[in-house]
Amino acid sequence: TTLLLGLGLDEFSMVPASIPHVKQAVRNTTLKNAVSTAEEILSLNESNKIKNHLKGDA
Repeated sequence: TTLLLGLGLDEFSMVPASIPHVKQAVRNTTLKNAVSTAEEILSLNESNKIKNHLKGDA
């Protein structure tokens, strides 16, 4: 969720059961943090590093 926010996504489509989890994730991050996270991930050049970074992301 943080990565998508950092990439500029501002509308989400999901099953109703996912709404509370995503809403909480959005409330727990700042746009500045989301953009920083997206920049970090975009700078990675190995898929395993990207996967490892995303595992800790909401």
